Amino acid sequence: MPEPPRIDVEISASDPFAAGIQVGRQLRAKIRCALDTLNTLEAFQMQRPWWLPQSLFQVVAGRKAHATLHPAASRIYPHLVDRMRGMAEGAAVSLQSLYLFHAMETMQNPVEGDAVELTDREPFAGDQTGWADRTGDAGRSRDRRNGKATQPVPPLAGCSAVGIGSQNSSSGQSMIAHNFDMLPASADYLVLRRCGQGGRLRSLQFSYAPLAGTIDGINEAGLAVTYNFVGVTDADNSTPPLSFAIDETLSRAETVDQAVAMFGELPRGSGGLLMIADASGAAASLQMSGGKHHLIRSDSWGVPLCHTNDFTSREMADVEIPRSAVFGSRCPDALQGVSVYRSSVKRRQTLRKRLATRKHWDADALSRLMATHHPSLDGREETCENGSFSSIGDADTVCMHGDYWSTIASVQLFPAQRRLRIAYGPPCRSEATDWIVTGA
Repeated sequence: MPEPPRIDVEISASDPFAAGIQVGRQLRAKIRCALDTLNTLEAFQMQRPWWLPQSLFQVVAGRKAHATLHPAASRIYPHLVDRMRGMAEGAAVSLQSLYLFHAMETMQNPVEGDAVELTDREPFAGDQTGWADRTGDAGRSRDRRNGKATQPVPPLAGCSAVGIGSQNSSSGQSMIAHNFDMLPASADYLVLRRCGQGGRLRSLQFSYAPLAGTIDGINEAGLAVTYNFVGVTDADNSTPPLSFAIDETLSRAETVDQAVAMFGELPRGSGGLLMIADASGAAASLQMSGGKHHLIRSDSWGVPLCHTNDFTSREMADVEIPRSAVFGSRCPDALQGVSVYRSSVKRRQTLRKRLATRKHWDADALSRLMATHHPSLDGREETCENGSFSSIGDADTVCMHGDYWSTIASVQLFPAQRRLRIAYGPPCRSEATDWIVTGA
């Protein structure tokens, strides 16, 4: 029988180093197992120089990650660096190894080489809902860079997110839903943290055991944030990734406007798509690169928001990965030759079609949406048979069942109630559990 869902770690010490020791001790097994998993992670091992023994690669990569990230991290987020130091001591691992996991968050940023290829091919044929269809520009000039497209090893996650503002909510309250589409092995290292350090807003955070930052979270003021990875061309990989900024924002901001202002000011070393909502009913999609951002508000559009893993605004077009890029020879076999944007575009198209079928959404309808496998042309929802949806999911469906990425968890956040709901595993066949931010 599987272990029932629970809070994995409580962060209560006011001193960041002491709090880190709490985290490291409580998550020691998960952190150490995550490090062991790197030795079998295909995308990571494919970056190993041929002359470097596998037994040394993780050590060398950790030292490089520490040398790259530590100077800026200690200057911008000294409390998170102290937390990492405590985590390393509590888990009995090196600080360099924890920096390696944070450096991997920026792996989706471009590098020269053959991780992704293609310059002469047209942008993915199904891409009719991004910025190009509103401008008439297919972006061909941006798809030629010294004869080869630039893009990294594949990111560690896909992910789909939906934001419902008060005008599209049956209850008049905002909601966010977020599917974690990641490598199946990473499911063992997902953790739910309750943070209650003195002088900072209390929060529930859903993240990975080795990370000091967070991926999704909601705080006692009712601010909720989710994070989708996206590759960008203007990121500085020596700057801490967005997960640090999310942790900082959840500890201080109370509204969408405050969060957007903080995200705009905090340096970041990775691109991202953030879905943000607050207790007033506001919801927004914040598209971010290393040096710029663009905000889309639900009340401006009058419809529910959604995003996957590509930018949809013309304002961000000059910093995105070329639309014609495909995963190349330095990527796992399951991805080689596949369009970088294929899954993202198809999932986003499905979400937009489904979101257009109704004016108002409640939590149950939102749960069914995130369990979607294929869009119904007539707008009808799929039927659930024997606890699972009747159609079969794949790498391009909202509830993802791919050869490389799959949906390993689905999160819903309810700002007005300070409530976070998690379904571990594919949402098409998983039951959800609710938690409330303590003291809210």
